[in-house]
Amino acid sequence: MRNKGYPPEAVQGIWDYIYKYDFICNYTQMKLDLDNPKSFRYLVFDHYIPGDPHKIVLTSALINTMKTDLLEDEFKDAVCQLADHFRLGKPVNIEDPVHWYRLHPPEK
Repeated sequence: MRNKGYPPEAVQGIWDYIYKYDFICNYTQMKLDLDNPKSFRYLVFDHYIPGDPHKIVLTSALINTMKTDLLEDEFKDAVCQLADHFRLGKPVNIEDPVHWYRLHPPEK
């Protein structure tokens, strides 16, 4: 694994996770694809807290794209609300995500 500039504790956390769970998605427990970058199951690294390099988790390309700027709880809530909408017709009422900066990026 290339470090990609992650702090040592983040890299160690990734290795600890791999030793304990193998190459399994942190969010879905789906087996990840290590060989085909075009697969939706392809292993990618996700910032557990958007933009924070100190905790990196393994996930699939699909889930990483879906989660992008959401905290784990925000992501789970959004997915559950969408599932209820598709299955039961319930309205979706997603709160503003904490790390959503699309309209107003943080100043650097």
